[in-house]
Amino acid sequence: MTELFLIFFSTASGLLVSAGVFAFIAAIGIVPRMAWRTGTRHYVRLYEDVIVLGGLFGTTAMFVDYRLPPSELLAGGVAFFNGLFVGVLAMALTEVLNVMPILMRRTRLTKGLQWVILAFALGKVFGSLLYYLVDGFYVLCGGIGLDTSKKGQQKYSEMVKKASPNSPIFTDCIKAFISGGIICTLGQVLLNFYTGRGISQEDGAIWVSITLVGLSALLTALGIYEKLGKFCGAGTIVPITGFANSVVSPAIEFKKEGMVFGMAAKMFIVAGPVIVYGTLTSMLVGLVYYFVK
Repeated sequence: MTELFLIFFSTASGLLVSAGVFAFIAAIGIVPRMAWRTGTRHYVRLYEDVIVLGGLFGTTAMFVDYRLPPSELLAGGVAFFNGLFVGVLAMALTEVLNVMPILMRRTRLTKGLQWVILAFALGKVFGSLLYYLVDGFYVLCGGIGLDTSKKGQQKYSEMVKKASPNSPIFTDCIKAFISGGIICTLGQVLLNFYTGRGISQEDGAIWVSITLVGLSALLTALGIYEKLGKFCGAGTIVPITGFANSVVSPAIEFKKEGMVFGMAAKMFIVAGPVIVYGTLTSMLVGLVYYFVK
């Protein structure tokens, strides 16, 4: 009985960990980005199979004492591909988190992005060589790092406050209030227009939603909605128009990575949770209303 429990527990734990790892890999888009950059889209399934086999081999290597033939060439190949995977993972994560655009904007760099990326890569290579070739380098650098004490954290927070620009909260609230009110007023004007044409109140509300979604999608495609968002702030995050913008923006941004793994996969990266939990909430409310009624 104990062995059956351990088998079940280990299998469930493995499924949980693997699901989390592959969800992370899918979220940062390593496979489609690699296929798009190298022009090998027809090998996407092969990439996925190799990642799965590599994960299985690495997992079993923790429990099974594999004996590979002693070969410098084999060891160099394994080290090369491990480093290649870590490098691709790091750069994909960097691209997803918009590290480079934020860095360029904060430092006001307009040229030389390729040299910045090259410097990062060379620094990573140099640090890795020091780590493996210089005996005791890791121990030597163990005391070098950030001050994690409370005093150090307070000092860092003060530096962040000084460096961060002050946000005009009162002005932003006024802009959000006025812009959000204008959007809602536009919705009421459209509703009056449709009901004046003989459309019922319920059907008119549906037409208002369709019109606002289509208008915000069009403005997003033309690049106007982004400018409005920068000026109006939270006022443009009205559920209907903000939802349409959150769907269209990723679709336009990731279209260059392909229609399936780019646009289709990233289209609902922001709106997906809204759709999922909105649908579940609607079902729950509907069930409660059904039984109460």
